[in-house]
Amino acid sequence: MNVLGRRWAWAMLGMVVVATLAWVAWPQDGESAEERAHRIASELRCVECEGLSVADASTSTARATRDEIDERIEAGESDAEIRQAYIDRYGERILMNPTSSGLGVIVWVLPVVVVALGGAGVAFAVRRRHGAPRNVATPADEALVGAVADRSRGEPHAASRTFDGDPLLDERDFLLRSLDDLDAEYATGEVDAETYQVLRADYTARAASMLRGLAGDDPPPDSEPSVSWQRRALVLGVVVVFAGVAGVMLAFALGARLPGGLPTGDDLQVSPDEREQRLRQAVADNPDDPSAYLALASFLEGEDIVGALEAYDTAARLDPADPVPLAQAGWLLFFSATATDDTEQRTALLEGARERLDAAVLADADYPDARFYRGMVLYRGYGDAEAAIPELQRFLVLAPDHPLAEQGRDVLAEAVAASN
Repeated sequence: MNVLGRRWAWAMLGMVVVATLAWVAWPQDGESAEERAHRIASELRCVECEGLSVADASTSTARATRDEIDERIEAGESDAEIRQAYIDRYGERILMNPTSSGLGVIVWVLPVVVVALGGAGVAFAVRRRHGAPRNVATPADEALVGAVADRSRGEPHAASRTFDGDPLLDERDFLLRSLDDLDAEYATGEVDAETYQVLRADYTARAASMLRGLAGDDPPPDSEPSVSWQRRALVLGVVVVFAGVAGVMLAFALGARLPGGLPTGDDLQVSPDEREQRLRQAVADNPDDPSAYLALASFLEGEDIVGALEAYDTAARLDPADPVPLAQAGWLLFFSATATDDTEQRTALLEGARERLDAAVLADADYPDARFYRGMVLYRGYGDAEAAIPELQRFLVLAPDHPLAEQGRDVLAEAVAASN
């Protein structure tokens, strides 16, 4: 393949990869507000969960974040503006996907480089297999090389001659010797007719070029190397197909990594039962990993409160310094208390909630969610406005932009009014 052909192949490879990525990543027409909100929530990490997105998590913070995303969409904010709001609040760790700057750029660029190198490898392999010789000999080339070959046969063998390291002379004699060897191989049947003709034309054209170079003559216009359109089409066709398939795979691989899913994002279609099975298997495989229990507990909150509470308590036992499982367990017990009409059961649930939230604050006094939950339990559960006020105030100082901050301000205002 000549220089122009190589550039054409690389340009085609780049255009196909870029076009494929743009096609897959471009927002689809007709996307509803609900679908858009779910997509954005899938790109954000739940701050209370290990490996869960906001779309999948069932914690109160995740629910509040989903509501806030809906409000931002209704307010006319773009996807980039919504994402940036959470990046400003939590840092780039809030993103499920790496960014395209800093170290994150490696994760984005490396697959593209692999695709490009793979495409180049395909093109090179096709070239080696089908297009090694690409020169076409003219009748003038045949006459010139034939005359020189006849004269050289009476001279010492090329292998025994030296030309003070002249590369043109060495190349010339190599090609003349190759022509003799090729004729001998064809005569004995070691080379088929088609291969013989292609190789002989290539060797002859190259030898003629060497001879003209030695004589100081310019090569004739029709002696330039040429590439058949069939070979060029074959190379470019293979490159385009490879780039198209690889581009689709790459684009989907760079999609949102959902909790416990594969790098390709296949977990988008996993059923709830299969999801629960995977989470329980992760717990069975890692019985000493509190994050496995946290992920399971978050999943079970909406379906199995008892199972979720057990998982939270286990995570807290494995890592007593982590306030998250304690706070989430306390909040879950508080909601259970508000849902029962049995006074005795309500009292027991409230006591359990307060006990866990007290422990969460002891584990980390600056964990804002624990402060908010404890303020809510004290005010809504026990009716103790004076005790709830400092908790809610501390929560707002720690996290003024928290998804629950607006609710915290409303409850604080109620508590202040009730205490007067």
